Amino acid sequence: NFQELKTLGITECDMIVYGYQPLMVSAQCLYENTSGCSRCKDSKGKTGFLLDRIGKKFYVQTNCGSCYNTIYNGQRLSLIKHAAEVSELNPKNIRLDFTFETARETEQVITAFVDTYRYGKKPDSKMEMAEYTTGHFKRGIE
Repeated sequence: NFQELKTLGITECDMIVYGYQPLMVSAQCLYENTSGCSRCKDSKGKTGFLLDRIGKKFYVQTNCGSCYNTIYNGQRLSLIKHAAEVSELNPKNIRLDFTFETARETEQVITAFVDTYRYGKKPDSKMEMAEYTTGHFKRGIE
């Protein structure tokens, strides 16, 4: 969380302030288990999602060349509203990680974060995401 990062000091570190965060890597292709492997035809991999018991989405990106999946949180990390605190931590770089966004969404996110982090503008209401998380930035891990 913020206090722990402040104590540790992250001036030589990059800090991710936006993106879908990987939660788990699982062996054996999701698609091979459900509909047969198409690794020979499509080595790029596929994107899909899993639903948990309460209906939350978790995005899945397959790596067909090595036959594994990366499972991502269905809610994006966004620290756009915490620019002042992130600046106080003074990370070497801030990073925006793009995985499932369209080109238009990517452009909007970059513009919003540059406006907020570089120019000190308040986040635009258009940047309000339906669902996002601040990860452990505020509450930490218990």
